[in-house]
Amino acid sequence: MINTLLVCTVGGEAAPVAAAIKGCSPARILFLLSPQTERKVQDEILPLLAKEGVRFSPGQYEMITVPDAQDFAGCVERIRGIEADVVKWSSRGPDYRVVVDFTGGTKCMSAALALVARPWACTYSYVGGTERSKAGVGVVIDGKEKTYHTENPWDALGYQTAEEGIALFNKRDYRATIDVVERDFSRVKSAKVKTELNSLKMLAEGYLLWDLFNHGDAKQKLKDVERNINNLCRLTGDRHQDLKVTIVKHLGFLAQFSGQWGHHTVVDLCANARRCAQRGRYDDGVARLYRAIEATAQLRLRDHYDLADTGKVPIARVPEPLRSKWASRARDGLLLLSLQDDYQLLESFGDELSERFHRLSLSGKESPLGRRNMSILAHGFEPVKKQVFDELYHKTIDLTGISEDDLPEFPTLSRAIE
Repeated sequence: MINTLLVCTVGGEAAPVAAAIKGCSPARILFLLSPQTERKVQDEILPLLAKEGVRFSPGQYEMITVPDAQDFAGCVERIRGIEADVVKWSSRGPDYRVVVDFTGGTKCMSAALALVARPWACTYSYVGGTERSKAGVGVVIDGKEKTYHTENPWDALGYQTAEEGIALFNKRDYRATIDVVERDFSRVKSAKVKTELNSLKMLAEGYLLWDLFNHGDAKQKLKDVERNINNLCRLTGDRHQDLKVTIVKHLGFLAQFSGQWGHHTVVDLCANARRCAQRGRYDDGVARLYRAIEATAQLRLRDHYDLADTGKVPIARVPEPLRSKWASRARDGLLLLSLQDDYQLLESFGDELSERFHRLSLSGKESPLGRRNMSILAHGFEPVKKQVFDELYHKTIDLTGISEDDLPEFPTLSRAIE
């Protein structure tokens, strides 16, 4: 048995509202009234229904009055106040549905109800007729009413899903974008829009995988997006060529990860850190910057001094006097080096990268790296502040010699479908 909640606007005519009620046999009704129609339910609508054997007890309906039926913003605000009731009703299970009828009331009331109901899981209803007064252009003649039902177009056409998904994508919340598409996919009726929404999901999956450093799978997802670029651009309104250029450029960057790690890895870490900061995740961002600084030293040691693993550095390869200083730390003739150790070793080789490291005050007690150690994601319990991130970010860019223009910028999509 289907239990229907009817939300309907009430105007000057009782017959259309009565027809809407008969058309969906509601278990409960929320009447939206203006001050001018407050008596309409008791005096006309319910008696009209009773004549036809349709009766409602006081507990089955509620009357909600908008302060001013000509105030569009006020109507929206008042109708939004019933959203909790609507959501509670529809969340009871598949046997509970919501019907929204905007036949009666002022144009402001009808438009406000249609607007507020956009995100609701509901069916829209409108009472028209087979015969009208004034040569077919006036009001529906009593007894000639016909109720029309349609699924919420924002769901059936995917508008709501597209708008939510694109907004979340632009906030870099790729997991939420995927969740929104998956949540609503079955409600979308158009096969074309389903295909377009799936392309948005693939795009979010690709950039989520990249954000998680899963470069190989990210590359494959973005290849799929490139092949379906027309579908994506129909959904978002973006220029086909512009978005394709961005994706092709990113595929070229990701292709570097099929080989040995290198400078592109450091670039990726810095770009990832910047995205973390854009989302206010400064602890995560600083952790990535720390790794970028460490990886920069490890890359120099590997490529210039043939020391491929700073976890297993032969003590015999360390120049004096640093070798004597570290001798007691060696196990089986091998050293495990920290980030600061890496730069000390580079200093013992006379490498200019170490000079840059010291010039930027990245060593010592006052280093922003030290403040990173107090992060709850490192060894302490203090959240990293934006100021600390910004300082370490700019020092990392300076140390690595990376231009901000070198950092991959994930795309921002234009808008939802028209």
